[in-house]
Amino acid sequence: MRRPRYDRRYDISGRAFAASLALLLIASVSAFAQQTPDAAAPPAAKQDAEPKKPLSGDVQITVRAPDPDKWTGRSDNTTGNRVFVCKPLACPDQAQVTIVNRRSPTRDPDPKALEKYAKIDFPKSLQTGNAGTDKLGNTRNLETLLAESRTLKGFPGVVNETKVTAGDKVTYVNIAIIFAGPVMMQINAVSPDREFSQKTLAQFVELTEIKDADTSSTAPKVTLPPFQSQPQQPRPAQPPKQQPKQQSI
Repeated sequence: MRRPRYDRRYDISGRAFAASLALLLIASVSAFAQQTPDAAAPPAAKQDAEPKKPLSGDVQITVRAPDPDKWTGRSDNTTGNRVFVCKPLACPDQAQVTIVNRRSPTRDPDPKALEKYAKIDFPKSLQTGNAGTDKLGNTRNLETLLAESRTLKGFPGVVNETKVTAGDKVTYVNIAIIFAGPVMMQINAVSPDREFSQKTLAQFVELTEIKDADTSSTAPKVTLPPFQSQPQQPRPAQPPKQQPKQQSI
């Protein structure tokens, strides 16, 4: 039996995933240029009391903005990510929310492995990706303010808060990762205002609906790339072997 091909894109601790994730965050924070002082604020996403059982089939995810009059939503044609931007003068400061759906490496993460990923692997992956941007002349300092595993929307999850400093500019990135069955959903809230960044993430998590997809429903479902980056090509049919002719004596 041939072993299934390992695809580095879906390894939550792999270098490729780490770099792409960090570059996504760095690209998000580069749009903000206003410095705000540190402010004490409550945790970004509250922990649910009762975890749910892992989803067994397809997943239907619905994301809504807290106030549609204040937020403009669109889909990135290149990445397929969902992006929400707060309209000018509608929020205390500039703010952007990015929704990223990836195939989860497992439907039911091990609690100890998830704790290690939240506190060690994920923050390290952000630092690794940031180091790659330093080579391009984009010097930024990343400081982890919060890193822990939680139960979010009834599913295993991770919350992270990172302070990004570039010169005299400070931006706060609040992140929630939800392992909902076959989907690993990530919500990034970015703003120069720390308290508003935390509040925004909490609101988007609260308004997110995750449930088993009804096969008879016409509602949109989450579309994920296949696990294998390239499908195995069938082998060409071999011509039948010709039997040697028997010589008569």
